[in-house]
Amino acid sequence: MLVLAALRDNTYNLFLFLHIVAVVVGFAPAVAGLVAPRAAGADWASLRAIRAIYVPAVFVAGLLGIVLVLLSDDAWEFSQFWVSAAFLVWIAMMGVYQALVQRGAKVGGPAGARQAVLGAQILSVLVVVMVYLMVFKPGA
Repeated sequence: MLVLAALRDNTYNLFLFLHIVAVVVGFAPAVAGLVAPRAAGADWASLRAIRAIYVPAVFVAGLLGIVLVLLSDDAWEFSQFWVSAAFLVWIAMMGVYQALVQRGAKVGGPAGARQAVLGAQILSVLVVVMVYLMVFKPGA
C-alpha cells in the first residue's frame, strides 16, 4: 500500500488544519444563528452569505475528514463507530441545511426566517455532537 502520509506527520497535519478551518468557517453562521437568532433571521443578506459559504465549507470539511481517515496510517478506520457516526451527523447537517435553512431563505418573510433560524439552531446542536465525536472518539 502506498502511504502518502502518516498520522501526525506534516501532510496529515496540513489536512487536519484545513479540516478544522473548514469546520470553523462552515459552522460560524450556524452558531451565530443560535446566539443571535433574531439578527440572523432578520438579515436576508446574511442568509445569502450562509448559502455561499456554509455549504461549500461544510462539504469540504467532510471531504477532508475522508482524506484524514485515509492518511491516518490505519490509526482510524471507516468501520470505527466515531468515524461512521461523524459521517451520519455530517449527512444530517447537510440535510437540515437544505430542508430548513435553504428552504426558509426561499420562502422569505417571517415564516421563512423562523424556519431558517430553527435550522441554524439544529445545526448548532449537531455541531456539538460532531465535536464530541471528534474529541472523545467513542469506540476507537
